[in-house]
Amino acid sequence: MPENMLYSLSALVALVPSVLLPLRRDHRPDFLFWMVLMVAVAGPLNWVLASMAGAWRTDLATTLWVTVAASMGIFAVIAILSREAWRLTPLVSAYMAVLGIIAIIWGQAPHKPLGEVASGGWLGIHITVSVVTYAVVTIAGLRGRKAASIALLAYLLLTLGYPGVKFVTDVLLA
Repeated sequence: MPENMLYSLSALVALVPSVLLPLRRDHRPDFLFWMVLMVAVAGPLNWVLASMAGAWRTDLATTLWVTVAASMGIFAVIAILSREAWRLTPLVSAYMAVLGIIAIIWGQAPHKPLGEVASGGWLGIHITVSVVTYAVVTIAGLRGRKAASIALLAYLLLTLGYPGVKFVTDVLLA
């Protein structure tokens, strides 16, 4: 089994306990909850750090794992700062696990290296801002039917724009 597949499976397994949190008898934000959440953040984050190894990869699987890692990290910060956000942990983790499964499925697709022309400081800033924006929109919770519709439309457009480009270039045009 390739090393990348082992990283992917371990990152996915790290998300599973946080999906199963509501099955606990006394589900509350106690020490066990925070440890499970930290494992759910560390698994995808370690996958991203280990697979990148100093160079940005451009494949769809990496894009999805970066999204999962950033979303889980930002969600953990929100859960720490907000009294009620911890209740969304199983929902967010389940969604991130589904993205992880899709990343594992497309993980064997070949990737193109980032070109020499595209390297530089501005590219790093662009990637960081884009990933953080995408992660924040993934986690954003709004009240009201109209606000939720607008948020879902914005999320759809971001999904078509960020991972959608990776899907088209790596899968459809490959």
